[in-house]
Amino acid sequence: MTKFEKLFRLPHDRNTAKDVLRTKPNVDRIQRKADRERAARVEAELLLEQKSKELFDLNVSLKELNDSLEVIVRQRTEALRKSIARVEEQQKHAEYMARHDSLTSLPNRRFMSEHLDANEANWKRAAILYIDLDRFKQINDTLGHAAGDTLLQKVAERLQSYAPEGSIVARIGGDEFVILIKPDHVRTHALPLAETIVRRLPEPIDYEGNVLRFGTSVGVARNHRNHETHEDMMIEADLALYRAKEAGRGCAVLFSEEMREVSRCRKQLSDDLIVALENGHIKPVYQPRLCTKTGKIACVEALARWHHPERGTLDPAIFLSVAEDIGRLAEIDEVILNHALSDLQKWESMGLNIPRVSVNVSGRRLLQTDLLARLDRMKIPRNKISFELLESVFFDSADEQTIGRLNDIRARGINIEIDDFGSGH
Repeated sequence: MTKFEKLFRLPHDRNTAKDVLRTKPNVDRIQRKADRERAARVEAELLLEQKSKELFDLNVSLKELNDSLEVIVRQRTEALRKSIARVEEQQKHAEYMARHDSLTSLPNRRFMSEHLDANEANWKRAAILYIDLDRFKQINDTLGHAAGDTLLQKVAERLQSYAPEGSIVARIGGDEFVILIKPDHVRTHALPLAETIVRRLPEPIDYEGNVLRFGTSVGVARNHRNHETHEDMMIEADLALYRAKEAGRGCAVLFSEEMREVSRCRKQLSDDLIVALENGHIKPVYQPRLCTKTGKIACVEALARWHHPERGTLDPAIFLSVAEDIGRLAEIDEVILNHALSDLQKWESMGLNIPRVSVNVSGRRLLQTDLLARLDRMKIPRNKISFELLESVFFDSADEQTIGRLNDIRARGINIEIDDFGSGH
């Protein structure tokens, strides 16, 4: 019997047949398990293939997303860089504008102060020219601010062309300029430059068919001694400028110690004047005016006098300029007017016939915004009071506002007179 026959021969005994029957279900179970495993393996392979494809697609998408993000990041980074650059540029511009005059592009007072603070050793041997323009306000008032701006720009250009190399030209106020001359040029340039400015700076300027005519005054301070701060030297230059204006303008004045003493006296006088106004020490005296035909009193003029507790009676020539400096001139005008009204009533009650009382009125008082309301509250009798105005009020600022104010005053029964007519104007 062959091996094949032995393998497939049928069993002849019953027990062997039973064993075969018992083995068949096991074979079937094994077969089914193998089929399931095969199916599961195929399914797993398909799932793996699907997931691999999905993962590949995801990787492709992530790469595209990453590329897009890189582009966005680069764009945002560049935009941020430009934005930071703009902010830095704006900050630099803001810092520049904070230290420079927007009209003339010259350094301003803050720049000067910071520069002097940072260069203390140098400014102690420097010089300062303090320059003020004369008649600038009249140009502004008559031709407009555009004309004034043109004038300031032209002045800035001229000053820069006159100043020696290394100097700083600054605009520190409306029509005020300063030139800081470095130590090397102080002896050779300070006073000659001031004289050049007085002589050449006011050359007429053409503006839209108009000729801008102006003057200039210069105060010079040289640091010949050790000042505690650079402000001390600025103060000295300012004092010299004030003296130049007092001397008639259109000149240059070098600071001297005598000016400091005068300034100290003026400061003391201004302090005393404030106290005098508070305590009623400013009162009028009256000067009669007689009619040459009849010999009778035509008017009395109220003249301000200051009854100083230490210096005695002071004439207006001593304190009116100080009052103007501290902005109290209009207050003095009103004090004298109130006294005049009170005294006029007193004289009338005594039977004295005083036709009219004249009082001085400053240009500043004339243009006070609440002047008319104040006059109405005083209940001034018609044709009993005259306002004396300096001739300069008319010639220096006779604009529509001034003329309108004069008409309003006249309408209240107050006469208008010109004081010191023809005295140098």
